[in-house]
This record gives sequence, C-alpha cells and structure tokens, in this order.
Amino acid sequence: MAYDCYVAVRHPLHSLIHMTPYINAAPVTSAWLTALLLPVPAVVQTSQMAFDNLAYIYHCFCDHLAVVQASCSDTTPHALIGFCIAMVVSLLSLLLVLLSYAHILASVLRISSREGRSKVFST
Repeated sequence: MAYDCYVAVRHPLHSLIHMTPYINAAPVTSAWLTALLLPVPAVVQTSQMAFDNLAYIYHCFCDHLAVVQASCSDTTPHALIGFCIAMVVSLLSLLLVLLSYAHILASVLRISSREGRSKVFST
C-alpha cells in the first residue's frame, strides 16, 4: 500500500507501468514466507520439551501455548523466543512502513509548486 502510494506520488502518470505483477507479488510472497517460517524455531523448540505420559489439551485445535503449558519443562525460553518473534515482526513492519512514508514525504517536499504539494497531501 505504501509503495503503491509512493509510486503514484513519484511517477503519477507511469504508476501502472511501475506496478507490475512481479512488484505486486513480491510483498505478498514475503508476507506469506514470513508467516510460514517465523514459527519454525518455536515449533522445533517445543518438540524437544518433556511431557508427561498423559497431557490433556482442552481446545478444538492444538494451540502452541496450550502445548507449552502442558509440558513438564521450564517454559521461560519459550516465552523469550515468543517475545522476540513478536518484537521482530512488529518492529520490522513498523520500520518498513515508516521508511516508505518517509520516502513519500521526501518526494512530496521535492515538488516545486505549492498547488502540486497540496494536491498530493489532499489524497
């Protein structure tokens, strides 16, 4: 979304040329890969935990937190890795959005006419 806005501001008449299917698919692919690969360390770490012979999980689906709580092992490393994953995802996405909007703002400020800047800020 922010890249599309940046291209529309930077190259207003050529935005359809710059927004190719490959450019549109790249952020979607990276979001899917991130969502699929980020939980892998937590799953590997959970699979190495010690469990009792009988552990009941009262859920409709196998939730990661419920599995960790059912173990006999220390859950502190799991909480730490979960916190780290959440921070990386949150801060990285926030940083990318802020960076793209900073580029948009820099492009708008480079527009010489006052009318042009006001048109961009009105959208």
